[in-house]
Amino acid sequence: MKLDSNSKKFHQLDSSSIEAQFQARFKLDSSSIDPIQQGQLRKCLTTMTMIFFSVSYNIRAYNLFLCIPWGKAEASPQEPIKPKNTDAVAQEGSLPRTSSTRFLQYEELKDATNNFEHASTLGEGGFSRVFKCVLTDGTAVAIKRLISGGPPGNREFLVEFGMLSRLHHRNLVKLVGYYSSRDSSQNLLCYELVPNGSLEAWLQGNLPL
Repeated sequence: MKLDSNSKKFHQLDSSSIEAQFQARFKLDSSSIDPIQQGQLRKCLTTMTMIFFSVSYNIRAYNLFLCIPWGKAEASPQEPIKPKNTDAVAQEGSLPRTSSTRFLQYEELKDATNNFEHASTLGEGGFSRVFKCVLTDGTAVAIKRLISGGPPGNREFLVEFGMLSRLHHRNLVKLVGYYSSRDSSQNLLCYELVPNGSLEAWLQGNLPL
């Protein structure tokens, strides 16, 4: 590794140039100093020169020590391990959204169904109830509220949400929106309302002609 320019300049100095610099600095004059003092001063300058070179050598050795690779490769940065989500349903708003599927507020759905009263019920199954209501923007919808909680209910919600948010067909009801909250264990799917009744009602002839 290369040392900086200042370090190179220090190492290129020899004893004669350093001693000359000290002599010029202190402006030695042999005529004004007796021989004994001159000898003592020259000895002092020689000692200072040796100390300077000793310090300079130690600095250079220390810099070389820092630059030498010691065979320990730097560990490549690893991506932090993301904690696994133990719950099948993520917190509200974190499910994948599509351009045609929006996240609905629970209060809006609660008010539209009058707190999910029985009079708004369209039907009921083993794991869910379906309510008829109108959203604040005037859209008539059917809200499917999952009854079963825990992992089974969460898996059912995720499967149905994932399929209907990606599949679009004229014979399939459209998924308008959804609400999901891990804290309140509420999973709701909002479909477009089919005004002509269900297939079961048509097959059984329960609809008026």
